[in-house]
Amino acid sequence: MKYMTIERVDRLFSRLGICTRKEVQNLICKHQIMLGDTPVSSVNTKVHPLEIIFHGQPLDHPGGIAVLFYKPHNVICTRLGDNTIFQFFPESFNIRRPLVNSAGRLDKDTTGALIVTDDGELTHKIISPKYRVPKIYEIELEEPLTGKEPDIFKRGTLKLPDEDKPCKPADFEITSENTGRLTLFEGRFHQVKKMFDLMNNNVLYLHRSMIGSLELGNLEPGQWRDLNDEDYRLLGI
Repeated sequence: MKYMTIERVDRLFSRLGICTRKEVQNLICKHQIMLGDTPVSSVNTKVHPLEIIFHGQPLDHPGGIAVLFYKPHNVICTRLGDNTIFQFFPESFNIRRPLVNSAGRLDKDTTGALIVTDDGELTHKIISPKYRVPKIYEIELEEPLTGKEPDIFKRGTLKLPDEDKPCKPADFEITSENTGRLTLFEGRFHQVKKMFDLMNNNVLYLHRSMIGSLELGNLEPGQWRDLNDEDYRLLGI
């Protein structure tokens, strides 16, 4: 609840993407903004977001947005294009300030766990290698695994094409002849696919099953839910 502080009502409504600051005056004149049981009388009124009632309802996510999202196949993690993750969220998510974004990205053909938030600090902690938040991927490969992959990935000496710094040590568990579970503590562009390209193998299926110790649970592709205190504990941040 990063933004749960007292603020001017016009700034609050603008930040939440409800309307512009100028339009708040019109809502006030129509007695559509209530502070408890009392109509707000001025755009200068300082309020606590949890105490405001608008159109008979509490404000939507007044303290900021942080959700766990099950990214489906064939959607992208940007706002550009027709098939993006943001089509699965309310329109109000797209006009809030700060902007709502994914904490890191999954490739178009990769499915699984994604944190979507307007909290820049939370995003930084999830994606920065400094905080070592593990991301766990379930992988299916075109060719049988050789058995050498876990040791090679663990060394931290593997260099991706056109990169100077080697990948940080990663854990890889072979689960069958053609499948495995990879744990990364960083997130480079197309990293998993490039790692296996260097092993002369092609990734057929890639699914992020966990971030930290946080799993998708009962979520289905395209579904999301708000993070709770236990989720933050499982993220390890």
